[in-house]
Parts: sequence; structure tokens; C-alpha cells
Amino acid sequence: MKLRKQQGFSLPGVMVAVALASIMSLSWIQHIKRDMDQGMISLSAKRMQLVYESAITYRGDLNAWPGNTAVLTIGNYLPAAAALNAWDQPIQLTPQGNNLLISTVAPTINDANQIAGKMPAATVTGTTVTDTIVPPGQEASNAALYALDGSRALTGNMDVNGNEIQNAADVSLGTGQSLATALMSSSIMQTGTNVVKPDCPTGTTPDITVKPVTVCDPIGAANTLSAFHTYADNYTTYWRPRIQIYINPTGWKQATGTCGQVEVTTFCR
Repeated sequence: MKLRKQQGFSLPGVMVAVALASIMSLSWIQHIKRDMDQGMISLSAKRMQLVYESAITYRGDLNAWPGNTAVLTIGNYLPAAAALNAWDQPIQLTPQGNNLLISTVAPTINDANQIAGKMPAATVTGTTVTDTIVPPGQEASNAALYALDGSRALTGNMDVNGNEIQNAADVSLGTGQSLATALMSSSIMQTGTNVVKPDCPTGTTPDITVKPVTVCDPIGAANTLSAFHTYADNYTTYWRPRIQIYINPTGWKQATGTCGQVEVTTFCR
């Protein structure tokens, strides 16, 4: 009797298909989780902002800060749901002098930092986000703020919190010294040593000074050293500092070895 060939899926094929489906499902779940996290962060920031605005209105009506969000909800300044962040943690109010602190706790430091980035002037300590509300009319005036176009000078020190100031063409000090033309490197070496030219900002060029440190006749004869001068041979990417000495009666010659040590300073001009 002739058997008919069976049709269907092989076990390895099924296993591959299941593995691919699992990977795709995991990726989709992670994508959904990221979207949910961002939604929770945005909702928490919106609720803090709503508490912020409600507290301002409350102070305008009663000339005092609310001591907590319950005062705002009882007085119909704030919906009850807005007294909690998206993770059901309370939004706290703390009068501090003439100001009011508004704070809440997020699940992670990253969540706290993202919430703070959506608030006017928030700070983060651990997983706690805190913003400061000042009485209306006492906000910093525009004249007190730093203008990005440089039209107003800073009135205090700038703390960049460990970050870098990048892409600056130059920085000028109060003494008039330009950092672009400031000291790049300085060292003592023997003459004839190659010195690499610095990579200077646009509009400036590398320069070098050579000062004598040790000058003598390398032969050691009882001749008279009557003059010397320093200079640097100039090549495309480097200099070679030199000392020439004048020995009576032989004339000019190169100082070498320990008799030809110089202090070399490179900078941008």
C-alpha cells in the first residue's frame, strides 16, 4: 500500500517561530512600558504644576500660603486627584519664609530628574522633586536674568554643576588676557628637541618662545664665550629650539648637550 506524504511544520521551524514571536513580544512590551513611564512622568509634572497654580490663586485670595493640598481641595482650588502624583504619592506643600516649597517623591532618580525638567525651577534630591514658589510680584525681573545674547552681565558666579562650556571661540579674563592666546605648555629641554605645535583656535596661530637655561662651550676649552642667542627652526608641524654661542676666536657654533638647555613655551597668538 502506498503511503501519502505528510504535510506540516517541522519541530525546529516551530521552535524558531516561537522564539521570534517571543523576541517581538518582549520588544513591544518594553516599548509600551517606556510610553507608560513617560505618561506617568508627564502626568506627575502636570499635577505639580496644577498645585503650583492653585497655591498662587489661594495666596491671592487669602494673602497666605496653603499649608497642604487638603486646604486647596477643601476650598475647591484643586481637584482631589491632583493632590497625588501619577504613582499615588502625595504632593507636599511646605511654607518656607516668604516662599512655598512644592515636592513629591518619584519611583526612581531618573523619573525625578525628568519631572524636574518639566517644572519652572525644580531641584532633585534623591528621588524627591522640589520646586519653589515665590509670592506673585516678587519673581526675578527680566533685568536680573542672564541674557544669552550677552547684553547683560552676570551679577554673580555661574555654577555649571560639573558640566562643560563647549564651542567657545575664546574666553577673556578681567585682566584682558585671552585664554585662546594663553599659555599652552612650558618645559625645559635640550636644544635640538622637536616641539609639536599646539592646535590653536580659529583666528590664532601657534607661537613659541625660547629662553636659555644652560649655556657653555661643549668642548670645554679655555675659550671666551662672548655672546649667545636663542631661536627655533620652524617646520610645518613642529619647532626645533636652538642656542648659538660665539666663542673667541672660532666664532659662532651650536650649543649642544647639557651646554644647550632651554626653557620652551608654546602658545597661540
